[in-house]
Amino acid sequence: MKAWEYRNISIEDRFEQSKQIDLNTGCHNFLGFRTHQGYGKIKYKGRAYIAHRLFWILNKGELPQDKHVLHHCDNPSCFNLEHLFIGTNADNVADKVAKGRQYRPAGGKEHHRSMAKLTETQVIEIKNLLKRGYSQADIHRDFEISRQSVSDIATNKTWIWVK
Repeated sequence: MKAWEYRNISIEDRFEQSKQIDLNTGCHNFLGFRTHQGYGKIKYKGRAYIAHRLFWILNKGELPQDKHVLHHCDNPSCFNLEHLFIGTNADNVADKVAKGRQYRPAGGKEHHRSMAKLTETQVIEIKNLLKRGYSQADIHRDFEISRQSVSDIATNKTWIWVK
């Protein structure tokens, strides 16, 4: 189906054409565009929606902005109403933690190292370049990192332990 044809069918038909039912789980998987986290994304009346939230709204009614549509099945592309429930952001976080999906990096130095784009060797090189008068703009381009990252290194907001 061409994009212009897709726009001319009802939202209910769009969901129906974008649905693949998983017979093992009962999930109604959204086959259209998906975010990098796997959530379906769909436009309706000129606005982009997360698919399962829009499906809930269309079938159960409007939701306050502070409410989330959560998944019992933990499948972000699923829009089966039987798998969905309403909660707050705190409920969403608690659900994530309870199901073991909460990312918990090591604290302190180890957290920084695990999330870092730079190695300690590169940070030492950056600090030496800064001492020799190189501009932060040149350093950020050469190392392909943000200007803010270079500034944070220069002002010892990050990588403090690296001398």
